[in-house]
Amino acid sequence: MFYVVILIPSLKLHEKWETRLLGKSFIEIDRFIDNPYKEIDTHLLRNILAERGKKEEFDYYFDFMVGNDAWKHCNDVFFLYIYGKYGMDGLEAAFLHVFLDLFVANITDVASADLTTFREIIDKYVRRAEKSFLSDLPESLNRLRKISELVKANLSDILSDVLEWRKSIGKIGGIGDIACIEVYHEPYVLARDEKELIEALKETWYKSFRTIGFVYPEDLSYHRECIREFLIARNMLDKLSQMDVSVVYFDVTRMELNMLEKIQSRIREIALSTKISTKCSERHAFFEISGETATIVGGYMIIVRYRDGSEVFYPHSIWREEHRIEVKPLDFLISLLETSLA
Repeated sequence: MFYVVILIPSLKLHEKWETRLLGKSFIEIDRFIDNPYKEIDTHLLRNILAERGKKEEFDYYFDFMVGNDAWKHCNDVFFLYIYGKYGMDGLEAAFLHVFLDLFVANITDVASADLTTFREIIDKYVRRAEKSFLSDLPESLNRLRKISELVKANLSDILSDVLEWRKSIGKIGGIGDIACIEVYHEPYVLARDEKELIEALKETWYKSFRTIGFVYPEDLSYHRECIREFLIARNMLDKLSQMDVSVVYFDVTRMELNMLEKIQSRIREIALSTKISTKCSERHAFFEISGETATIVGGYMIIVRYRDGSEVFYPHSIWREEHRIEVKPLDFLISLLETSLA
């Protein structure tokens, strides 16, 4: 069961250890790595692909580079791009960023005390680099080895910081910590029958594409499933309202374009700060603006705002062992109610 899924380390933690181990902050590189909406220097990327003799299409690597944590998918291209854009100092910062991210994926209250495990995580990544993606890049490999030794020398303190940050995030999650739940939905999820469903889809179509040529869906099973899930979610949100949680609904077809754009920008900022993804696939996001309205995968999404000012949105996705995992609003709502009623 998923609860409030926030992946760390935060940018502040990256910045702290860059300053301590490398002598200065490289926050620009951290933002580049984590931001799924960054601009890519296509000329530099094409040159790298040509020099490395890559056979895959340009878009194959471009899609990975635009996304967050590209180092997980195309290591050699990613690190050469960092070197070409930010120099050798930037490359060292990228290596440090990778190690902190690896720690996040493996740390627990118990594991943090087992320094041997995390030394092996470091050594395993270096061995992989030696045998594959940095095998013919000796200077880059030497810098990776240097950073790995710096990290191992400070491993206990680094793990303590990562664990402390995780604990501070873990304190957020009880009903009493929630300031508001904002629900953004398309009108069709409120449909009570097929006629209302079609009318709602038409309304969204006209605002999105500004044409009378409405395309009648051949299969309505997807929309029916979204309606069913939204009904379950509304019942849970009603229970939370009865427990004094503020729940506010927004029909995205009734919102002005500038407001939709602000929501989209806000979602992206949340994704950057929490290291969760707005994307349901390499090319498509859960919340997208088309024409004068928005389309939402699943028909609705929620933004949970906490009393300390932090925010999380659902659905979002995370990466686990090279696989994208979608975390739905129902995952959060079920877990929240189960915890509150336990």
